[in-house]
Amino acid sequence: MVNHDNVNLNQFAKDLATFLKEFQLIDCTGGPIGGTHNFFRGGDLAVYHDETQSALMELSNVVDVKTCIEIWNKAMNTKWTKAPVWVHGDIAPGNLLVENGRLSGIIDFGNLGIGDPSCDLVMAWTFFDNESRLTLMESMILDKDTWDRARGWALWKVQKIINGYTS
Repeated sequence: MVNHDNVNLNQFAKDLATFLKEFQLIDCTGGPIGGTHNFFRGGDLAVYHDETQSALMELSNVVDVKTCIEIWNKAMNTKWTKAPVWVHGDIAPGNLLVENGRLSGIIDFGNLGIGDPSCDLVMAWTFFDNESRLTLMESMILDKDTWDRARGWALWKVQKIINGYTS
């Protein structure tokens, strides 16, 4: 499992980008579109709009709601318009294996689907620091809208975690 102590973050960002780009090149014809089976990974993040808006109001004493709403609205104002690609659906430290400081494997394909790859970029905000986030972004070569949606996915995931702890 990856953590900040067993990798160089910039190199790991490059390794992850390489995996994701290669994964997205695999023919996804007939793959499952994001839906309830995978928590809409690869699908439209807007399915979580009401839930997220409500959760942010509940967390108003914990988070900067104004900034969170700005992030969320940017994510909501964009859509993936390209051909669908494979998405892992749960790119997270516990699912990324490391050997000798390098990405050596990916596990837990239970949220696998096809569609918008932004859901696979959440770690840009939940794991990487500013420098390695930029390395990941530059290595992935995706448009700003995709990164805005990725940030929206990160916000959704983090508010779920925080809400779980404060409930």
